[in-house]
Amino acid sequence: MDSAPVILARALGDFTQWALGRALAAGVRRLYFLSRDGWYPFRLGEALCRSWDLPIECRYLYGSRRAWRLPLAHRDPARLVGQLCGKGGGATLGDILFQAGLSPREAGAAAASLGLPQELPLSPGQRRELAPRLLVCPAFLHPMEAASRQALGPFLGYLRQEGLEEDIPWAVVDSGWMGSTQDTLGEALTLLGRPGSPRGYYAGLYRAPRRGQWEGFFFQPGERLAIQAGFEPSLWEAAFAAPHGTVLGYGPRDGGFVPLLGEARSSPAAARLEEAFTQWGERLARQPRPRDLVSHARRDLPGLWEELRPLMAHPTGEQAALLGRLPFSQGPRERLGERLAPRLSQGELAGSCLLPRLLGREAASSWLPGSAARSVPQPEKWFAAFDRLRLARALSFGLREGRER
Repeated sequence: MDSAPVILARALGDFTQWALGRALAAGVRRLYFLSRDGWYPFRLGEALCRSWDLPIECRYLYGSRRAWRLPLAHRDPARLVGQLCGKGGGATLGDILFQAGLSPREAGAAAASLGLPQELPLSPGQRRELAPRLLVCPAFLHPMEAASRQALGPFLGYLRQEGLEEDIPWAVVDSGWMGSTQDTLGEALTLLGRPGSPRGYYAGLYRAPRRGQWEGFFFQPGERLAIQAGFEPSLWEAAFAAPHGTVLGYGPRDGGFVPLLGEARSSPAAARLEEAFTQWGERLARQPRPRDLVSHARRDLPGLWEELRPLMAHPTGEQAALLGRLPFSQGPRERLGERLAPRLSQGELAGSCLLPRLLGREAASSWLPGSAARSVPQPEKWFAAFDRLRLARALSFGLREGRER
C-alpha cells in the first residue's frame, strides 16, 4: 500500500485512541465526533469501543460553520459579519452572502445595494473594508436576521434531539484549529439551558476556545511550535472528510430534525484512503487494548510526526499526485472539480509565498507543498518558502496567545 494512506491511517489511529483515553480519564461517557472530518475518527472510535468494551458511546454530530453560526447571528450581527469578512468567510461577496443565509434573489439585491459584483475575488483588506458597510446595509441585515431567526429552532431542535442537553458527561472530538466551533456550541448550550460548559478533544489548536475545557493531540496554543510550523490543516481535513456533502442547516422530518446536506463529492483518492483507514481500524480492533490509551498514543507521537511532517510539508510527487486530487474547497460554496492541491504556475507559487501573503494576496492552493510537488520537477525551493510561511503563522499565533494569557 502507498505510504501516504498508511501514514494518515496511523495518525487517525493515534488521535482516536488518545481522544478515547482522555475521555476515560475524565469520566466522559459520550463522545460527539463533529462532521465532516470527524467521520473516520467516529467510525474507528465506535469500532474500538465495541472491541475493547470501553464504557463510551460514540455519536456523529452533523454541523458546519454555516449551520451553527447562522442561527445565532441575529443575537450579534457584528460578530457574524466579522467572521464572514475574516479568513474563513469566503473569497467573494457571493460567498459571504451565502454564509449569511441570503437567497439568490436577496444576495443580488444586497450586491446591488453595495455596488459590488458577487463573484469578484476580494482581498483581505477589501473584506475588512466591507464589514462596516454590511452592518449598515438594510438589504443585507434584514434578510440575514430573518434567515437567522428561521434557522434557530431547527438548530436547537437537532442538538436537543441528539442529546446535548442530557445530564450525561460528554465531549466533542474535532480537528480544531481556531477554537470557534466550541465557542459557538457553548452559546447554543446556553440557549438550551444546559448547565456547565463544553469540553473538546482536538487534533490541534492554534487558538484556545473561550468557553469550556479543551485539549489538543498534536499541538495546543503556544505549545509545540515545531509541530505547528509543519502542520497542514487543509490536508488533514481533506483526508478525513466524510463522503457526504457539507451541512447547510437543519430541517424537520418525521417529528424530528435532520441535517440538510450539500452535494456529495467522491474521488478515487478518497476511496483509497477509506480502504486504508478501514484496514488499519480492523487491525487495531483485533489487538489487545493498550493499558493506557493516552500514554500509548503519546509514545507513538514522535515517530508518527517523523513520517507525517514530510508528507504534509515535503511530499513526494507520488504522494502529492494522490492526495492533491482529493476534493476540497477553499470557500464555503463547494464547486465541482475543486481539488486540494491543483497544479500551479511558477507565478502562482511565487504569489503564495510569505511576502505576497503579508501584502494581502490569497494562496492559490489549499495545500501549497502538494501543488509544488505536482507542478515542478524540483520543488525544494518552494518547500522551503512554504516552510517559512507556516513558521510565520505559528509564531504569530504563539505571540498572540502569549499576549492574551
